[in-house]
Amino acid sequence: MLGLLLVLVARRRASTGSPVVSSDAPAESPGRASTTTAPAHDRRRFLRALVGTLTAFTLAHSVTLALAALELVRLPSGAVEATIAASVVLVAREAFADADTLTRRRPWLVASVFGLVHGLGFAGALGDLGLPSDGHGLVIALLGFNAGVELGQLAIVLGVLGLALLARRAISETVQRRAHAVACYALGAAGAIWCVDRVAGILGG
Repeated sequence: MLGLLLVLVARRRASTGSPVVSSDAPAESPGRASTTTAPAHDRRRFLRALVGTLTAFTLAHSVTLALAALELVRLPSGAVEATIAASVVLVAREAFADADTLTRRRPWLVASVFGLVHGLGFAGALGDLGLPSDGHGLVIALLGFNAGVELGQLAIVLGVLGLALLARRAISETVQRRAHAVACYALGAAGAIWCVDRVAGILGG
């Protein structure tokens, strides 16, 4: 989720200050549309993308978490973790690159795919904690675990947005870009190390 947030922040930075046509502004000359920058428009666009991405990720991981907890879907934990780690590397690269990629155009779609994989990983963590054998207890455990995941996700979102807001007000654009690059590199490196470790475990096991 952190990687997708970095993608959204980078997308907003790239679009900030771009001119948009204002239908309410008077035309400066016949046949020529008046343009104006619209920070409010950028904020609304960012919030729509953020809500859509979070919703898609939540719904997707909730589905696979339930399916795996009910043992309707079973995949090797090593393969699941390696895939999650690879997804972290991918979004770190997407957040760093300036290209107009699918992740930037349709973050909710990528979040849905990643959410499906992450749900399987969450199910593994939940299984390690132990699941009740009765149906009612299992439902309560799933709801409680999912609520905990969402609270953690919300804390990450608020933390990242808070830091981004402070950065926009306190430091220059150049420093912001450097900090963003460092965050992308750090996230990508962590994902790469995790992925190599899990793949090595699969090949060696």
